[in-house]
Amino acid sequence: MSGPTVIASMAASFIAYAVRHGVRETSLLRVSGIAEAELRDPDGRIPADAYLAVIDTAVRATGDTGLAMRHAAETSIDRMSIVGLIVVAAGPLDAAIRQLNRYTRIIADVPVADGADRFEMRQEEGAHWLIDHFPAADIAPVAIEETFANLIVGFRKAAPGQEFAREVQVSFPAPPH
Repeated sequence: MSGPTVIASMAASFIAYAVRHGVRETSLLRVSGIAEAELRDPDGRIPADAYLAVIDTAVRATGDTGLAMRHAAETSIDRMSIVGLIVVAAGPLDAAIRQLNRYTRIIADVPVADGADRFEMRQEEGAHWLIDHFPAADIAPVAIEETFANLIVGFRKAAPGQEFAREVQVSFPAPPH
């Protein structure tokens, strides 16, 4: 398999979520070219384009442009990948980000330019910013929405009662949801 991939358990989780929201599984599998057997392999890989086709089809079928973001917010990443457990157990936010950078390719094998870390913590004017260097934000904004929904939920789980996110700024036009 060439090109960017995502872990099969993430695709399986989203497909199950979309089905619960009225989308036919057969239509998702047909449009994406994903075989049902591929979804049962928790360590398997799915082409990122196929996963995005699943999301696009589910959004069109439901009319809910925020479906993937809601899935990410409602489905803890630790149910889909060991990476979620690692991040939750890492301790302070900076340690969690280091672990996330180390293991993020388990979830989505998307190369970042110049081999840089995907996530960067930056402090500006007394505020802490988490920067996602995802290389295709303008092509697949849904990936950024999913990522930040997962991170916000995961960090809130790891540090209950601590505020993690006040706002998310993106480099693409605001989504309709």
